[in-house]
Amino acid sequence: MAHCGEKCGLKRLRDASDPLAWEEFFRHYWPLIYGFARHRGCSEHTAEEIVQDVMLTVFEQRDLFHYDPARGRFRDWLGTLVRNTVAQRRRGPSERIRAPGGDRELPCPEPEARDPRPDALWEDAFEETLLLLLLDVVRREMNPRAYLAFELYTLYELPGAKVAEYTGLSPIPLN
Repeated sequence: MAHCGEKCGLKRLRDASDPLAWEEFFRHYWPLIYGFARHRGCSEHTAEEIVQDVMLTVFEQRDLFHYDPARGRFRDWLGTLVRNTVAQRRRGPSERIRAPGGDRELPCPEPEARDPRPDALWEDAFEETLLLLLLDVVRREMNPRAYLAFELYTLYELPGAKVAEYTGLSPIPLN
C-alpha cells in the first residue's frame, strides 16, 4: 500500500465510513497526544480523557480537512487542539497536577494556546511520531531481513560487517 503522507491520510479521515483510516489515525496519534498530556503534568486517567476528547474533536471536524498550505499545517492545528484540551482539563477542578517525580500537587493552570505555532516539545514529539509512522510503512513494504539490516545500520549505527553477520546478508561495497 503506498503512503502519501499527511495530506492523503487526512483525505481518508473525511470519509466517516472508512474505519481503517480512523483506526490508523488513532494508532499513530494517541501515543503522541497521551505523552504530551503526561509531560504537561496530567495524570494517566486525565491524559486518556484528553486523547478521547481530541479524537472526538478531530472526528467532529473531519470535514474541514482540506489541505491548504495558506491555512497552515494539520500538525499545528492538532498541536493547538491538544494544548487547549490540556489547558481546559488542568483548569478544571477534577485534575490534580503533580510535580514530575514528586507527590506535591501544583496549582499551575496552563493558559489556552492562542498562538497557533507549535511549541518545541510538540514539534519534536510530532516529528518522532511521523518518523515512526513512516518507518512502519517502510517496514511493511520491505523484506523483513533487509529492513532489519536497515534498522541496525541506520538507527543503531552498527558497522556493516556486524549487520551482515546478524542478518546473514552480504554487505554492499561502496565504491
